Amino acid sequence: MLSRVFGVTGRILGGIGLHFVSPVVAGLVAAGLVLAYGPFLRLPPVHRLVLRRRAARMRTGAEVSGPAGTMKVRRARLEITGPGLHVRRPIGHEPGQADLLLLYRHEDLRGLFVLDTEGTPLVHLPGPWPPDAVHRFAERHVLGYESRTLTRAEYLRLTALARDATR
Repeated sequence: MLSRVFGVTGRILGGIGLHFVSPVVAGLVAAGLVLAYGPFLRLPPVHRLVLRRRAARMRTGAEVSGPAGTMKVRRARLEITGPGLHVRRPIGHEPGQADLLLLYRHEDLRGLFVLDTEGTPLVHLPGPWPPDAVHRFAERHVLGYESRTLTRAEYLRLTALARDATR
């Protein structure tokens, strides 16, 4: 089988003027090219599979995605990744630990704050988040959940105190 591949590759390279390349070297080069560029040939089905799995994980509350990034839990830590942000916070009922997910609306702004037990914002994730998915995520990982409209003073206080935020 390999000798057939090496021979065909050598004939192809010889046909384009590369007679000095041995069939074995040509076969190795071809094999390397297939390994390097092969994953790109089947990218759409893989991409569909990734999207399908992500949707299933969101339906079960394993993770939740919004415009500012993705939230999931690993080893009792809330992990938030987004553009320019990678935050890991322990989940618990101590100051500095993630305890409550606050889905907010202020005028025409929407977003999500991760608060600790004292109400101090740990992370601010602006943008529209799916309320049902955030609620399932909070229930699954034993986090508090609240959805409400903030006053201007509350919004300014929370955004000013947030330690981490996406752009």
